[in-house]
Amino acid sequence: MVRHPPDHAAERERFVEDLLAIMSVAEKAGQLVLLPIPEAGGDSEGAPLRAEMLQGRVGGLLGSGAADQLAALQRLAVEETRLGIPLLMANVPGRGTSVTMPAPLALAATWSPHIVESAAQIVAGEARAHGMNWLVGPQVVLTSDTETEELAESWGTSVHLARALAAATVRGLQFEGQDGDGVLACLRTDAPGWIERRDPDILTDKLRLVAGVLRESPPASIALGLLAQTVHDRGETADGDLPIGGPASFDGIDLAEWVAIGRAAGQEAGETPYQMLAVDSIVKAVGDGRVGMRQLDDAVRKVLGAKYDLGLFRADLRDIA
Repeated sequence: MVRHPPDHAAERERFVEDLLAIMSVAEKAGQLVLLPIPEAGGDSEGAPLRAEMLQGRVGGLLGSGAADQLAALQRLAVEETRLGIPLLMANVPGRGTSVTMPAPLALAATWSPHIVESAAQIVAGEARAHGMNWLVGPQVVLTSDTETEELAESWGTSVHLARALAAATVRGLQFEGQDGDGVLACLRTDAPGWIERRDPDILTDKLRLVAGVLRESPPASIALGLLAQTVHDRGETADGDLPIGGPASFDGIDLAEWVAIGRAAGQEAGETPYQMLAVDSIVKAVGDGRVGMRQLDDAVRKVLGAKYDLGLFRADLRDIA
């Protein structure tokens, strides 16, 4: 993440509000749209994406691609669209390329936040070098089922350990250092791999885990899945004082808000809550009152703020990738 001056928050708010004021509804909706990165050299496949980008209807790209390809797409967004809003380049965090990091269960077995943070920092540095600026993870999964295929991707059974290591992962992904900065992280508890224990405290455990990470190492974004919806419906809190879910409780990108807007616009969330929302459906939903302008602005405000925090609006295009 980029280091910020003391007056950063005030400048960020002014910039974002000024930009929101001149955006069309379609351009706002576009900030919630992540489209797949086209295959390199596939001009025919990339043409529809470029057409959408030129209309300001794409907020980011998802997947992997060559650094020069991503730089060219970023340059198109900044130099050839009406408002010049840069893109988020998102991907699910892997385990590294030049060096493969251990699986989550193996990292959990170290009981060492320092080791986990260092591993995440390496992954973030490689992602940034390849043009990525948003890794949609860590995905925190707890399980005691030794027969499940997701065991290696789980963090074991200890809520307290998972809480400490998830916070360490967020710190590693979002690091600031002399040799470069990290990326936006996304705390996730939306995987189907959560094995529901026959335990009345399971929801409370999840809430405490999330609340602890938010307090210790706030991520730039969250995707809490059914947890967010359950908490919203019940009005529950974690540790008695920190509500989870809803625009008032988290300043970063809350992907539950994207899902809510999509559903109000007639779209059901797919396997990922951050992909393939349709601009036209959202615009229509705003027009007939199914999605409020304030609701849309709240979600878009957070996306623009995240891009501002990354320094994308001030980035030298030579340094984008």
